[in-house]
Amino acid sequence: MTRAAIIGALMTKGGRPVELVDTNQAHVRALNAGGVSISGHLKLCHPVRAILPEQMRGPYDLVFLLNKQTANPRVLSHLAPHLHDDSTVCTLRTGSPNRRWRSSWIRAG
Repeated sequence: MTRAAIIGALMTKGGRPVELVDTNQAHVRALNAGGVSISGHLKLCHPVRAILPEQMRGPYDLVFLLNKQTANPRVLSHLAPHLHDDSTVCTLRTGSPNRRWRSSWIRAG
């Protein structure tokens, strides 16, 4: 189970509108068909909405990025048109983006 699916399931269960975006069509089909099953400390099976990147409509207020850092340029180029001035993009991975990435995509507040 991926962190993205767990976060999406818990936010959906809490009543938030969530779209899980995945480039893998088989993953999208499986998530839409069976939802997310969490086992361990927390046991939960909850439906979610999953889409392919080309199905994104936005604009999105809040985005959690859990892609591999090497995919940042491609992912962010596709994501940018779906954001507005007050959108928040939160990366949830270990490490921090390199300086070139930060200067290209992060706007000083």
